Amino acid sequence: MFLGYRALNETVRAPFQVVNTSGGEAVASNLSAAIFEENATTALLTVTPSAIDTVNYKGLYRADIPLLTATGFEEGKQYYVRSKCDIDGVTTASVTGYFVIDSMRAKLDDITTGILDLIRAAILSDNPNDYADVTVGGYLRLVKHVICNRLLIDENTNTMTHYEDDGVTPAIVFDLKDETGVGTVTEPFERVVSGP
Repeated sequence: MFLGYRALNETVRAPFQVVNTSGGEAVASNLSAAIFEENATTALLTVTPSAIDTVNYKGLYRADIPLLTATGFEEGKQYYVRSKCDIDGVTTASVTGYFVIDSMRAKLDDITTGILDLIRAAILSDNPNDYADVTVGGYLRLVKHVICNRLLIDENTNTMTHYEDDGVTPAIVFDLKDETGVGTVTEPFERVVSGP
């Protein structure tokens, strides 16, 4: 399982399910998760996983892996998580996931998710009737309008309008306000969705 692009100094949470020989949920003992750099033969770090929910999800564990340079983690490298435990007296092990430390991609993933979340929140809370397309494709079209299409800042109304592909139809309109909430185009502090 790909655990994502990660940045140094964050914590990777690597989940894994323990099953018995018949494929059913099992409680494990002597759990460990060893993290290996790609092509390495010795573990860089070993952590002790913890049970996530022993009542509802028997055998579901999670290894929390701090990505610290002091431990040996480096930018631009790939790492594997190998979980090991005893089930009914038998030791089992498997690779349960891998991740790549790539701070730029991790930041881009965060920004992309953040942009989509912000657009969705703005559309659904401020103008739910004005946008019929609340799919990911609809959000991406709106992002394209904001990034690529015509933009007009109107000094008379203190608004910023992003247009659709035709350059005439407003895609989204923002009121521009200063720190005190007064409309401005010379010292904008925030923008508030006011309509399409």
